[in-house]
Amino acid sequence: MKQKTVHAPSNKLCIMTLSALFLCLIFIFLATYSVGAVTRTAEMRQLTKGRTYTCYDVTGDLKKDSFCYRSGETGYTNFYINGKYVSRVFTARGSIVYWARLTNAKVYLLVSSSLYGGQGHCFMQYKNGKFVTVSGSVASEKYNFRYFNPSRVAGHSVFFTGSPKFMPDEFNNPSEQYITGTSKFTMIGGKFQLQTRYLTPGGTTSYTTSKGFYTSTSNTTKNTSGIYVPRGARIKVVKIFMPTTPNGYPVRYLISYGGKTGWLFSQNA
Repeated sequence: MKQKTVHAPSNKLCIMTLSALFLCLIFIFLATYSVGAVTRTAEMRQLTKGRTYTCYDVTGDLKKDSFCYRSGETGYTNFYINGKYVSRVFTARGSIVYWARLTNAKVYLLVSSSLYGGQGHCFMQYKNGKFVTVSGSVASEKYNFRYFNPSRVAGHSVFFTGSPKFMPDEFNNPSEQYITGTSKFTMIGGKFQLQTRYLTPGGTTSYTTSKGFYTSTSNTTKNTSGIYVPRGARIKVVKIFMPTTPNGYPVRYLISYGGKTGWLFSQNA
C-alpha cells in the first residue's frame, strides 16, 4: 500500500501567516486605543491642597500632567502645572478642587469655594496656557441648600448632593435627621446647566409629624387642598423640589401618607 507523503508548510507560507496575524493584532490595538482616547469613562477625584499629582490629564491633551493647587493671596487659590504658576481663582475663605473627566474626554477642574454667606462651585478648563471659568457658579445659596457637594459624574453630567437649609417644623427633630437631595448638571452649549429642579431624596427620608397639617396639590402655588396628615403620623419624602429664587418659599417636599401624596411647604419660609 502506497503511503501519502505529508509536506511541511513552506517557510514562505509561515511568514505570510505570522505577518497577517501580527497586522491584525496591531489593528485591534490601534482601534481600541483610538476609541478609548475619545470615549473615556467619566471619572472624578477630589484633590488635596498642596499635593502634587502626576497621574491626571488637567490640560485636555490626553497626557498626564504634574498639577498642584495651593492657597495664594487672601481669598485666592493658585494653580500650578509642572511646578510653574499658571492662574488663580477667587475662593474667599478656602477651596476644595476636584478633577473631573466626562465621557467626551474633556477634563475640568471643579472648584468648590467657601464663599461669604454660602458655598459655590465653578467649572474651569485649561485654555491658552491658563485655567478659565467655563460656567458660572453653582451656589448652594441660590437653591436654599446648606451645602452642595459634587458626588459623582456620569456621561456629560456632574451630580451634586446637599442638604436643604430649612427643614419643615412639621417633622420631629428635623435638625438631627437631615434629608439630602441629589441634582444633575449637564454640559450643554459650553455651560453646566441644571437639568431638573426635582431632586432624588436620600439620607433620612422617613419622619414622624410633630403636628397635623394639610398638604398642597401644587408645588408652585401653596394651597390646602391636598391630603390631611395628622400629628404623630409616619410620612415619607418621595421627591424634593428646589425653588427658583432664594427669596421665595424654601425647598418643597412631596410626601407620601396613607398611599397618597401631597406637597409640603415649610413653615420656616
